[in-house]
Amino acid sequence: RIREIFLLQEQRVRLYDIFERAHDTYLQTAPEFSGFPAYRQTVHEITQEFNRISQAVLALETELHDEERQELAQLVRLLQDEEKSKLQLTAELHLSKQIAVEHGRSWSEDDTVTRITASIRDVKAKINEHLEDIRYEAEDIILGE
Repeated sequence: RIREIFLLQEQRVRLYDIFERAHDTYLQTAPEFSGFPAYRQTVHEITQEFNRISQAVLALETELHDEERQELAQLVRLLQDEEKSKLQLTAELHLSKQIAVEHGRSWSEDDTVTRITASIRDVKAKINEHLEDIRYEAEDIILGE
């Protein structure tokens, strides 16, 4: 189960890479934003994949609870909550970048983009901390605490 959590996280990382590349490509079609249909399709596909991953993680959390692995289940819940925040922030970031571009500003110098980017960096740090905690908790279980 622990290995599956890490595999699901790797899938999330790959999805974010696809999401970011699709958005960057979309922004390059400004000011007409002719790339919107392709971006919309990518968002649809990625949303489905994120949902599938979230459901799998929640199922693992339930299994851990059922097996009386409360600490590990709680860590998985915290991880899932941070991933939800990261996805929401990423959507906000994409919108803020688009707004900056629409107004003829460089999104790399936009205060809102900078703030959201910093928030995403903080969430990523928390995600990594939770993953490390999960790894340590799993090692304790394997070694018989």
